[in-house]
Amino acid sequence: MHKKQYKFCMFLPLNYNLKFKVIFIIFALVKRIIKLFLYI
Repeated sequence: MHKKQYKFCMFLPLNYNLKFKVIFIIFALVKRIIKLFLYI
C-alpha cells in the first residue's frame, strides 16, 4: 500500500508539491515558535 502511494505521488507532481508546501509551512511555524521561546 505504501509503495502504491509513492508511485501515485510520482505520477501526480501537483500532489507531491502540495505535500512539500505543507511540510515547509509547518517547518516555518516551528522556527517562529522557537524564536518566540528564545525571546521569553
